[in-house]
Amino acid sequence: MKVESIVLFVALLMTIASGASPNFLSNTLGSNMVLQRSPVSAQVWGWTQKGAITTLKWGRLTLVSTADNNGWWLISLPPTPASGPHKLSFTSTVGDSKVLENVMFGDVFFCSGQSNMEMAIRGAFNATAEVALADKYPNIRLFTAEKDTSDTPINQLKKARQPWVQASSKTVAPANVNDAWSYTSAACWFFGRNVFENTKVPTGLVISSWGGTIIEAWMSPDALSKCPKPMENTLVEDPNPNRPNVLWNSMIVPFLNMRVSGFAWYQGESNVGHNNFYRCAFPSMIKDWRKKFSSSPDTPFYFVQLSTWLPGQPEYNIPDMRLAQTAALSLPNVGMAVACDLGDADSPFGNIHPRNKQEVGRRLALNALAIQYKRPVIYRGPTATNVTVVQEANGMRIDVVLDPKTLKSPIELRSPPSCPNPAYCGSPAEVQGSDGKWLPAQISIGANKVTFKTGKMQVKGVRYAYSDWPMNTIYNKEGLPMPPFIFSL
Repeated sequence: MKVESIVLFVALLMTIASGASPNFLSNTLGSNMVLQRSPVSAQVWGWTQKGAITTLKWGRLTLVSTADNNGWWLISLPPTPASGPHKLSFTSTVGDSKVLENVMFGDVFFCSGQSNMEMAIRGAFNATAEVALADKYPNIRLFTAEKDTSDTPINQLKKARQPWVQASSKTVAPANVNDAWSYTSAACWFFGRNVFENTKVPTGLVISSWGGTIIEAWMSPDALSKCPKPMENTLVEDPNPNRPNVLWNSMIVPFLNMRVSGFAWYQGESNVGHNNFYRCAFPSMIKDWRKKFSSSPDTPFYFVQLSTWLPGQPEYNIPDMRLAQTAALSLPNVGMAVACDLGDADSPFGNIHPRNKQEVGRRLALNALAIQYKRPVIYRGPTATNVTVVQEANGMRIDVVLDPKTLKSPIELRSPPSCPNPAYCGSPAEVQGSDGKWLPAQISIGANKVTFKTGKMQVKGVRYAYSDWPMNTIYNKEGLPMPPFIFSL
């Protein structure tokens, strides 16, 4: 027998003899973590031997849990305000022991999606300066799951890419990691950093994402059963993670006992061309995650509406996918960060991956500050709800009916961005004539008013920023763009 084998065998015997359990504490937990603050009760959990009693000592408090027939135990902590650091000591009646140190109570956000969520701070604009700034935020804590699949639900992550750490220049972009995809997620980081700067509440960011993945992979069988079966997806390059439920099983289920204060989601590129399916799947996934994460059915959920992309495949209908994503806004406590004005044709990671993740994070955070923290901030650009057409002597006037809740900031008309390929940009505003063709319309703004004008014609449809690479021109004073829209008349 080789020396290495003897050592492993002896270690195994010692583990069996002591009763120690290799998964005594879930590997989604750890020192440096953030546990969800009050009013909810944070939870800690793990596995030991059947019937064994786990004891948690935390300051003067002692809590216990008896393992079920599968060895699983869970302890609910009393609701605790934002505070820390804390030390939590765990032992069991069969010899298990674990100590968690430097634990904070605060707000935990779960960030997920595909490559634009996975894209790391190293890939963002001004990456060197942004990494250095991380030293100012030790009360932001980070966890990144490793990418893996499973055909059945698993209780433990197969691996954590980065277990819980305090944010610093060394942890958000470790020196031994040189790529723009490993960690830490730029969109999640800038979102969490903006929230923390405005609340000063310890913030935990849990990142579980995988580039090039379809929404079906992140959905449970229950959620997927609520929607018609989608057509075959020809966009995906890697079939392994792009199967129904496989990322739900491996990268979501292990976190389900974790109490979170909200979700952040950036995904949809791999589902373009299946837009009607997404209209059902996205809200279904949100409702299911809220239910299964041991959280409120109204837990806030924030998402990024797709940015620009030049795929060269008109049938994908990216503008319609952006509208399909808005189906989630029918649910309570859902916020959307518009990103179709953040095009980056020169991105070294492909134009589908714009580098301005700072603005993505800012817009996500504005949603959280307004929806979750009830701060009096402007978090949406002027938003169209309908249009009315009026015939005038010189042509047609289209009045855009705006949601009054989005008019708390003055409207601005800006110059359109540069267009990398006219075939994919269109005009900012367009009207459809009786022949079905879309023609440019002139835009004018007034106090809380947006108007399109065109020549005399029968108007069958009106749209704005409705292209693969939109020419956004309408904003509010806070720099938030009007979301794309299309109306048939």
